[in-house]
Amino acid sequence: MTSSRDGSAPDGAGSLEQLLPPRRRGAGATVAVVAVAVLLAAWASPQLLRPSVWDGTGAGVVATFTDAPSRVLTTTLTDTESWTPFTVVDVEDVPGARVVDAWLLTGADAEVAGRGVAEAPTTLDDHLGRVLPASGAGHLPQRLASGGPVALLVLWDVEDCGALVEGTEPVAELRNVVGARTTDTLADFSAPDVALVGAPEGEATALACPRG
Repeated sequence: MTSSRDGSAPDGAGSLEQLLPPRRRGAGATVAVVAVAVLLAAWASPQLLRPSVWDGTGAGVVATFTDAPSRVLTTTLTDTESWTPFTVVDVEDVPGARVVDAWLLTGADAEVAGRGVAEAPTTLDDHLGRVLPASGAGHLPQRLASGGPVALLVLWDVEDCGALVEGTEPVAELRNVVGARTTDTLADFSAPDVALVGAPEGEATALACPRG
C-alpha cells in the first residue's frame, strides 16, 4: 500500500478519480424546479386537487316522515366536477342537526334515486327502500372515478330546532387524487332546515320542528 506522510495524494490517486462518473451539478436543481412547476400547475387547476361534488347546478328534494319526526332526508341531484378520481368521505354536521347516514349514488342508481324522490314519502324505511340500491351500496365514503351525474342523500337527525339556521350550506369532506383532504360547500337545500321553512299549513307529513 502506498502512503504519503505529508498529506499529498499518493501516486496513481488521480487515475482513480477519473473512473468516477462526472457530477451532474444541475440535475438536482432541475428535478426540484420541475416538481415545483407541476405542483403549481396542479394547484392552479381546481378540478385536479380541489374537486367538487356540487357544481352549483342541480335540484334538491327534502323528505320528512310521520314515523320518524326528527329525521329529514335531503337528496341533491347534480353533476360532479373533476378531471381525476376523488373520494367523498363524509358530510359534516350542521348547527342543530347531525348526520345519521349519507350515500353517494352514480349511474343507474342515481337515476333510480332521482325518480324515487318524486314520489310522496311514506315511512322512512319505505322511502329509503325506494331510493337506495337493493345491494346496500353507496354508503360514504365513496370513490368517484370521474365527474358525472350523482345523487347525494343525507339523512339528518334534528336535535335542536332552535339552533337550526335558515340557509345553512352543509360541507362535504373530500379526498383528492393525491390523498389530501379538502372540503366542498354544498347547496343550501342539502341542509335539513329546508324542511322547516315555508311548509304549507295542513301538510300531511310531520316536520321535525313546529312551524314558526
